[in-house]
Order: sequence, then C-alpha cells, then structure tokens
Amino acid sequence: MHLFRVYNYNSIDDKFGMAKLVIQNGRMFDSINGRFKHNQTIVCENSLIIWVGDSDSYEPNPEDNTIDATNKTILPGLMDCHVHIELNNDAMRNLEAYQFSTKESYAVLLGLKNAQEYLKYGVTTIRDCAGFIDRGGSSIRRVIEDGVHIGPRLLVAQKSMRQFGDQEVFGTENWIELSKEDVVVGGRDNIIEEVRARKRNGSDFIKTQTTGGVLHGKESKLGRSLWRDEELELMVDEAERLGMYIAAHAHTEPGIN
Repeated sequence: MHLFRVYNYNSIDDKFGMAKLVIQNGRMFDSINGRFKHNQTIVCENSLIIWVGDSDSYEPNPEDNTIDATNKTILPGLMDCHVHIELNNDAMRNLEAYQFSTKESYAVLLGLKNAQEYLKYGVTTIRDCAGFIDRGGSSIRRVIEDGVHIGPRLLVAQKSMRQFGDQEVFGTENWIELSKEDVVVGGRDNIIEEVRARKRNGSDFIKTQTTGGVLHGKESKLGRSLWRDEELELMVDEAERLGMYIAAHAHTEPGIN
C-alpha cells in the first residue's frame, strides 16, 4: 500500500492560503462499511474538511490547490494518547542521569523536535501525559498553536500528581532531594492547590499515579494504591470544576480500581 502524506502543520491556511485544498483521486478507508473506496476527493477550506465524495462529483476551481493522490491512500491524522514529549529512549532508560545532566531549555527543544517527528509519521494529535518541566509542554503547545514552529495538535499535563508514600527512595542524596520536589503532599487543601497550580501552568488535563511503576525505583510497589479514595475524589472534583479531567498511571487491580 502506498501512503500519501499531507502535513497539517498548524493550519491548512498557513500552507496554502485562503484557497481550497483539494486532494483528488485517492483511496480512502470507509470505517462504517469496512472497505476501501476508490477515486475519492477531499476538499478542505479554513482548516476544515468541507466535502468528501467521488472524484467525478467535484470540479476543482482554477484557484484551488489540487493534489493528485492517484494510487495512494488517504488516512486521517493518527493520535498517540500516551507520550512524554520531553524524553527520548536514552532518557527513559536512565532518568536520574537525564535529569541531572539536562538543562530545562534543552528538554523543551528536544520536546519540540519529538513532536515534529510524530507529525512526520502521520500522528497529528499527541497527548503528553506529564512532563518533567513546569510549563514545558504548554510552551511547546503555544509555539505550535501560534505558528512559530510546525507541529501536531498537543494536549498536555504538567508534572504528575504523585507521592512516594508506599516505597523507600533509593539513590544519592541529590537524587532523593530532587525527588522530593515532585511529591504532592496529601490532604484536602494541598491536593486542591496542586490541581490549580497545574491549571495555572497550562495543563489541559491532570495526570496522577495510583501505583508505582516498573521504572520508578527498586522498591516501587505495583500492588498497592498510592492515594486514598477520598484524595482521588478531590482531584477529580477540582479538575472537573476547572474544565479538566484526570488520567491515571495504574498497574495491577488496586491502582486500577
């Protein structure tokens, strides 16, 4: 199957002006009937798809920007709903070294590059499930939305709402002190303020952790919940009040439940 890729960098208008973008004669998947439809045309105007149908039924205007997709497949933009945009594979394998050896400005630029790599492979919407820098993800989202740099649609959570109440933290004293900065103190007032702080820093949603994880340290307990039910209920209530929702990292039944 040949793939034909059209980038929606920020908006179609930025690339093609105010004229219509017409993608002609492509092969398109009909998800309702589970089959491919051939010789299809898609018409876009003002960053929106305004018409889809048989190519014979649409006559382009001379001022339209027309792309011939003959023998190629037109796919909708893909979504990745769990990304850590400021990390790469090397960072994920050694988080401690990454955090101690990386300036925040470098991490933001790395995040922008990662976002653009996703776009190259047809992922047009990314959900950044908690970064390591306050306002890092929201800054990347802003420069994409403002057209300063190309990139996919980006939904971000800032630092995860987490704590180490069920495990001993191992590492150097510097690592232990750094870990404390990311800990959310429990209790009604603290949890409400932490949700508000993430909204203030540009979060679209809140990421929390109901269990430890396989990369979270030697004593990370996957079978025990990190939060009490009433604390999670507070997070949900405050997030929804501010127009957000909660996404949860969870291993095993206690954390999922």
